[in-house]
Amino acid sequence: MKDKMQKSTLPQAQPPLSLVTGIILLGIVFVAAMLRLMDLDAVSLSQDESTMLQFTRGLLETGYPHLQRGGHEVLMATYELVPYFIAPMVKLFGWSEQAVRLPAALFSLATLLLIFVAAKNWFDSRVALFAVLLYAVSPWSIYWSNNCFYPSQLQFFAMLSILLVHRLFCSQSLKDRDYYLLAAVLSVTYLTWEGSGLLFLVYGFLGLLIFWKQWAFLGKGHAWLAFACLLCVVVVQLARRGLLKAPFLVTGTSRSSIAAPQLALNQPTYDPFYYLENIFASEQFLLLSVIFLLGLVFFKGDKNLRFVYAYVFISLLVYTELLAVYAIRYVYFTLPLFLIGVAAVSFKMFDWLAESRIPSATGSIRLLSLVSALLFIPFQAMVLSSDGLRLSELRASYRNSGAWELSPEIAGIDFRQVMLTLGENYRQGDIIITRSPFLLEMYTSLRGDYMLQSVTIGVVNYDPVIGPPYYLDKFVGNPVLRNRQELEDVLHRSPRVWFLATPVAPTKEVLGDDLFSFIHESMTLVTEASNVRLYLWENQQLQ
Repeated sequence: MKDKMQKSTLPQAQPPLSLVTGIILLGIVFVAAMLRLMDLDAVSLSQDESTMLQFTRGLLETGYPHLQRGGHEVLMATYELVPYFIAPMVKLFGWSEQAVRLPAALFSLATLLLIFVAAKNWFDSRVALFAVLLYAVSPWSIYWSNNCFYPSQLQFFAMLSILLVHRLFCSQSLKDRDYYLLAAVLSVTYLTWEGSGLLFLVYGFLGLLIFWKQWAFLGKGHAWLAFACLLCVVVVQLARRGLLKAPFLVTGTSRSSIAAPQLALNQPTYDPFYYLENIFASEQFLLLSVIFLLGLVFFKGDKNLRFVYAYVFISLLVYTELLAVYAIRYVYFTLPLFLIGVAAVSFKMFDWLAESRIPSATGSIRLLSLVSALLFIPFQAMVLSSDGLRLSELRASYRNSGAWELSPEIAGIDFRQVMLTLGENYRQGDIIITRSPFLLEMYTSLRGDYMLQSVTIGVVNYDPVIGPPYYLDKFVGNPVLRNRQELEDVLHRSPRVWFLATPVAPTKEVLGDDLFSFIHESMTLVTEASNVRLYLWENQQLQ
């Protein structure tokens, strides 16, 4: 039985089924498009989205992405290509949440098609259809398809590069232009987010572990020239980023401060189980993760399956050990191959169970496999969807990751409501204190006047030229109030002062409990939405 399990292979798609496959694929694409395009404006813009949109505005105004920070023009030094995909939609449809998020939705749908191509080439049509179904209903995928930050765009180009890298190792008939195509795709991937440069290391490990001695391309001069072009892109980007940041004195830290790989083992933030706990052990992914792990028993007989597993495991290892800060979006690009692995293992299990029970009946094997799939596939899709498994409801001790990008039922940050409320009640001469000036500008055309931060955690810029308070926020260059004394000075010489706690928890973190309590007790809470509050100070003597 063991030999049968190891040698069993997925049956190849038969030509008569191609029309049925095409119809099913079109149906899944239609469902995926409806899930991604119908509610593009369902949630408010996020802080990261607003930053991308400011650079997009600069691109439309001058031809290159930049923003104004105080009296300085700040050129874009990371995510360089993201505004170039948003700008055409703004030109066509204007500034709206639907328009700026449309590229992310289209990238997600294009990724779905790449998943189908990869799974069909590496396994068969059944696996391909199941994988795209899982991707179509995944809340994680839907979330980033409705967000104009970089992950959806990065995932598409990363998936395209995976297909090309697999072909590089396996094909014996590559043309010279194929090497330059791969270099171009990897360059675009890198310029979408420079953290994706770690993928180059992942591909190197794959060449060593999965495609040992399948390196005929190393003898091609065009392959080395294409690699040199890619290396130039990386070096130029890193040098440009360093030069653009040099004139600004910065205090505080953020994820954007990490420009190159760092060994995480000696960092206080090191958590070897971060991605396993917060993604793959979450309610949404737990069942699929179990199936994925069960697939380890099918390794020996399937090189493509080993490739899929190696890619996922090596990527998680590299991003855990060499990127000293963590965010679950950093490994979002692994989702397609994870789902392909789940789909492949599911059908391998169906085929193995059918073959072991009815070893001599080929037709019965196919029938039993089909029936099993018809029962099990909807169950897996349901678990992955937003209405899936709820272990926290069955067992109180089970802790989900709590990330709203994985769980749509968890309310995100509703910046829109408080910004619009402020815009409706703003009077000429009012002072606005905010940590989200870009979002304020997107919804109200106001940019705020000050930022308040008594604990130096978030990044602020230091300017030794202007007078006190010396510090400027990293977005638009508003002066930073550094303590309660400076805040009270603004309050007592202003008729009305608005304070935006957006979002509430990080605001408390940068203010400290005492200063936040002073604001909460001294100002009037005008409105409160999900994770955000709007306060107003009114000085009757000056009105």
